[in-house]
Amino acid sequence: MMRFGLIGHGISRSLSPSIHHQLFKARGVDATYELIDVKSPEALSETLERCYRDGFEGLNVTTPYKKDVARLIGNSDGAINTLRRRSSGGWDATSTDGVGFESGLKRAGFLLTQFDRVVFLGAGGSVLSLLKYLHEHGVKPDISVLRRSDCHDEALRALGVTRFDQLTVESLRNEVARASSLTLMVQATSAPHHGDDLASLAEGVRGFKGFFCDLCYAPASQLLATHRASGGRGQDGLPMLEAQAGRSQDFWFEKITE
Repeated sequence: MMRFGLIGHGISRSLSPSIHHQLFKARGVDATYELIDVKSPEALSETLERCYRDGFEGLNVTTPYKKDVARLIGNSDGAINTLRRRSSGGWDATSTDGVGFESGLKRAGFLLTQFDRVVFLGAGGSVLSLLKYLHEHGVKPDISVLRRSDCHDEALRALGVTRFDQLTVESLRNEVARASSLTLMVQATSAPHHGDDLASLAEGVRGFKGFFCDLCYAPASQLLATHRASGGRGQDGLPMLEAQAGRSQDFWFEKITE
């Protein structure tokens, strides 16, 4: 039986095992998918080495370790979320964030190219991956980033972002005032998965005219709930997660079946 898994922290409620096991069954693959909770960044290197020794064929990486794992394996992309075993030692890496995100939007009836503005809430690994995906695919909307910390501003500037602000109710209201039906707002913090539903910010999105995408799921943030309650359109992160799982398995089995 082949072994795969998810590296992250606070991941006990993740739906990834269920989704991957369904996909394994559909592919006729005898495999298991495990949750690997890593308590601190200092334990990541040993965890990756142990997974390789234990014969894991592939791994997913989630919050808060996408950038840390990229650094450990010498990947220059800045944030990755999928690894596959290299027979010569170590791991090959990719990110499925972009294709998963685009697939999720398509389920809701949208194309990335339809939006003339994108507002990211948060500045972590998922945002870096999505910005890189937009750049590589020639999608050039006006971009704003509202973040809780400025520690990633340099990496964001390298990807062409010039408009930053603190993530507050006031900054959200300012973005909502500028928004049209062609504005995409992306809640990309992991706060809801760690017990903060962002209810203190929810009033800031009231009246938003565009499409709201929350990358969290079960639970998503109160921002998405407030937007929907006022008649707005949006989705949580489950469609993206399902699409990412399929693309991860494509990446894993492309190597395994060579």
